Amino acid sequence: MKIKTIEIDEFDWLQRKNLVSAIIDVREESFFKKGHIRTSRNFPGKFISNYIPTILDFIETGVEDLYVISKKSCEYSTVVELALRTLGVNIIFVNFDSGEWKEIGGEKLERS
Repeated sequence: MKIKTIEIDEFDWLQRKNLVSAIIDVREESFFKKGHIRTSRNFPGKFISNYIPTILDFIETGVEDLYVISKKSCEYSTVVELALRTLGVNIIFVNFDSGEWKEIGGEKLERS
């Protein structure tokens, strides 16, 4: 299991190549509602440990990489990392900013 961080443009490239299969968004619910990747699910970082069983259900069997959408300065990144280590998959944090996402031409963000 590996943990790494990628920038938004690399994530966009991977997504366009259909190489991204599981995405969770650990930003606060208010940020998620303003705009999120269509196939992502919101599990706020502050409470990530409470969501581990749900995240396990969300991740399809055979998924090796879990992409984690977070703000560049996520105050809960250590908590999120420690909780997700238990899942047995590679954890790839994505430094996400909706403004940058629009600039690089990423897919239209969903609102909820």
